[in-house]
Amino acid sequence: MAAEQALASESLDPAARQVIQHAADTGAMNYEDYKQGLDIYIECMANVGVEVRMYEATDFGIPAIRMAERYMPEVFSDDAEYFSVRMNCANTSYFPIETVYQSQPSVIDAKAERINRYLPALSECLAEFGVSMPESVTFDEIMQTIAQVLNESGVACDRETGFRETTSVPTDIWD
Repeated sequence: MAAEQALASESLDPAARQVIQHAADTGAMNYEDYKQGLDIYIECMANVGVEVRMYEATDFGIPAIRMAERYMPEVFSDDAEYFSVRMNCANTSYFPIETVYQSQPSVIDAKAERINRYLPALSECLAEFGVSMPESVTFDEIMQTIAQVLNESGVACDRETGFRETTSVPTDIWD
């Protein structure tokens, strides 16, 4: 369904459209297609003078790609222009590809399994801030609750419990 929604967008980059169409045709987006799709974002940013490098990570136990951008202030007249260009590239490639990858059944199942594994620790952490979690909590609900506690207390229960891995940009990414 996410692939069909993405394909309905007229602004979708043609190369991103091919990757998403392949996912729609096969019923899944494999990791290599996901990675190839994110290369489209990197190319879009390179075309406007922003260097982007990707690195592999794990997010909620799922293989993922993260990116680091080397923002050069002299390329843009101001931060607003940079943000506008960045959002254009992201909206036409990165966001739709990430959405399709994250919405496939294998990823959804892995997130549900992770909730089951970490719910006791998350519930304990969140309870310290007066929040209780029902056993039937969804991934989105738990992420909203974690964000609320983080905003109010500064405590990231997802990171403190191991529910979400702590990933840092590799020190040699710009070498």
